[in-house]
Amino acid sequence: PLRPLILQPVAAPYGACRALLRAIEAMPREQVRPLVVFPYAGAAIAEYEAAGCDTVIRELAVLRRSSAGVAGLVRLVRDSRRTGRELAELARREGCDLIHSNSMTIVSGVHAAYVADIPHVWQLREAPRETGFRRFALRLLLRQADCVLAVSRAAARTVARGEARVIHDGYDLPQARGAREVEPLEPLEPVGAPGEFVVGMLGRISPTKSQHLAVEALGLLARGGHERVRLVIAGEVYPGYEGYRDEQVVACAQSLGVGDRVDLLGWVNEPEPLLQQLDALVIATGAGEGFGGAALEALAHGVPVVSSATGGIEELIIDGVTGLVCRPDDPEAIADALALLIDDDELRGRLAAAGREHAAKFTVEQCATKLYAAWRSVLSKRR
Repeated sequence: PLRPLILQPVAAPYGACRALLRAIEAMPREQVRPLVVFPYAGAAIAEYEAAGCDTVIRELAVLRRSSAGVAGLVRLVRDSRRTGRELAELARREGCDLIHSNSMTIVSGVHAAYVADIPHVWQLREAPRETGFRRFALRLLLRQADCVLAVSRAAARTVARGEARVIHDGYDLPQARGAREVEPLEPLEPVGAPGEFVVGMLGRISPTKSQHLAVEALGLLARGGHERVRLVIAGEVYPGYEGYRDEQVVACAQSLGVGDRVDLLGWVNEPEPLLQQLDALVIATGAGEGFGGAALEALAHGVPVVSSATGGIEELIIDGVTGLVCRPDDPEAIADALALLIDDDELRGRLAAAGREHAAKFTVEQCATKLYAAWRSVLSKRR
């Protein structure tokens, strides 16, 4: 079987990590036997092992905000070479055929593939708004890969035209997963009170995901007479952003008089039971969202989506057809869109039906088939 060495930037089972796992689960086990590298111990490791993957924990060089500036860049280059050599040794020892970096932020794979003399597949899950030298440097780095995959056309624009192959992530409803469903979904306590309009957000709490904008929108709705609206946020706080959660989410809600209508659920392992209780989902990301896994899951469950116009989200949410699109960084626009959904049952039903139909095009099978074909293609070009 094909033996890819997969590099994961995190060990928390959020969007990118879960999306690749779903694709691997859909591949016949006799065809592929991945070895997955995680940078630390986390809940995602057990999920990958349950899918038949081998796992190890190794240090990885990951592009972060601390990498900015000359000193940060020098440190990143040094760490990428050191960790790359260690990964190359691991790849040789384990008989790996290629290296697959599951995020633009992982830079260890470049040197590892070079030292091990095996192909490097780099999957872009982000759609950054880089310009000038930063964009030039990023494109130059990505060109070191044998194959660049992108989860959306927006992510593909990170590199020059035609240099990335688009493979959208897939999602199947639980009842369609068959043998791939490992265990029954855990029930979730009811959210919201009877008669409340429940709005959800899925994802780690951070300024990038902009949960504060939904809180501000909730305050605007309350002032406009829509007081029976509840905001439910599912996701852990991203390490280092506890202050953002406490000040711009929790304290902001209290100052706007809606603190009793904002629920922070923390980590929710399976989103389906929560999605089944939502009346709408909000995507408030201001920076370029690579694809929008939470939006795809909501559409599949018939949950209307209100999203900022950003990155790959626009390939999922067609304004007025599969959801409502609003200006980025604009809580008033979010509030106005939610008010439309609250007041118009017919609109909600129409968006839900169209969303289900659109989401059905993004199957796990199509993602797995295209990913496996990309791996095989890059190997055949080396021979």
